Amino acid sequence: MRKIIFILYCFPLIVFGQFSESNFSSIYSRTAITTVNTSSYNNLIPISHTISAGNFYYTPSNLNINVGDTVIWTNNIGFHDVNGDVNSQTGSSFGNPVSFYLPPVQGPATIGSYVFNTPGTYFYDCSIGNHAANGMIGTIVVNELLGCTDSSACNYDPNATTDDNSCVYNVVAQNTSSICDGDSIIVADGYTGIISNVYYLPGNYVDTLSSYTGCDSILYTYITNAFVSTQYSQFICNGDSIVIVDPYTGIISNIYYSPGSYIDTLTTYDGCDSILTTNVILNNVITQNTLSICDGDSIIVADGYTGVISNVYYLPGNYVDTLSSYTSCDSILYTDLFVNDHTESYDTINTNNAILWNGVYLTNSGNYSDTLINAAGCDSVVNLNLTVSLTAINEIDSSEKKLIKITNFLGKKIPLRKNQPLFYIYDDGTVEKKIIIE
Repeated sequence: MRKIIFILYCFPLIVFGQFSESNFSSIYSRTAITTVNTSSYNNLIPISHTISAGNFYYTPSNLNINVGDTVIWTNNIGFHDVNGDVNSQTGSSFGNPVSFYLPPVQGPATIGSYVFNTPGTYFYDCSIGNHAANGMIGTIVVNELLGCTDSSACNYDPNATTDDNSCVYNVVAQNTSSICDGDSIIVADGYTGIISNVYYLPGNYVDTLSSYTGCDSILYTYITNAFVSTQYSQFICNGDSIVIVDPYTGIISNIYYSPGSYIDTLTTYDGCDSILTTNVILNNVITQNTLSICDGDSIIVADGYTGVISNVYYLPGNYVDTLSSYTSCDSILYTDLFVNDHTESYDTINTNNAILWNGVYLTNSGNYSDTLINAAGCDSVVNLNLTVSLTAINEIDSSEKKLIKITNFLGKKIPLRKNQPLFYIYDDGTVEKKIIIE
């Protein structure tokens, strides 16, 4: 099935707007100014006009110009200025669209120039002495240039200064269509009847057509494939099932009982195929825990949703608990439990000085013990047999046992050394670890 779109967006989009420039009045200080330009208009071709000044005259005294034109005043004789600010005879402002002033010069010389960028009627005089009262006055009419001032319009006039609402624009239209595999979209010019393009694949397309105004008609076409491909996941418990039904025909497509990925071809509202991929997942929650405890401690396994204690474990081993979950399916918990032992160590030290042992200073002989934490996090009981005497090492009673040799921790026989732990091996088979501190 082919879908044909005839583009009838041939009417121009006309935006009506009024360009206005805020009138302002500025009083120029009467200092040496040769050229005054209130603003800058792009793309205007400057045209210059010359007005001659002399004793009690400006020639021509009345001048008609366009916006953007420049007027140059030349002084033929005498001392004259150009005053477009305050009327020399009344003392009131001329009320010009923009005030201007060119300082006086002694003729023959050029008084100065002024660019008229604001339309309207301008009055001026010579403010020197009684020149104005003797007829040295003038009038300039600045005509506005009408036309389309919007540069984005087809009929933009770069010389226009005032918008006359004549702007016309390109017509921009957006069209979205869906097609099935093998279908196409035909884009035809609604004004000329000429086929612009034929599209078979999904995508974003742009066609430039025509309109009666002579502007372009821009058509953006977004084509999607009505062929629907959907994928979703469904969780089930053991013994449950998933029923797939075509929503437009009401016919059951399939029933799935086991975990897996399944594909069904259904229909859409516009008659295209709808491919449904269903991932069926068994929702029984299986969790593996590996835990370590110290000898004498225990692990309590409780159901997180019912609060009921399932089991208490004291011994190492692998345990399985069946709990409940928020999905109402079983939650299987596997627990690997390790039990770490407490440790104990014994040291013997002979010294003739006090020692610092596990943060405690010991000055007297005796047996000492302290409980620390071993690498597994369990209790570690350390025992110390301390002998504090005047000699660096206790004499060995030969009547009881005889020292055979002294070794380091690697079992190598070495001579007696102080301030390091050594093993003392006796003839009765006993071994003592000692450190002689000096």
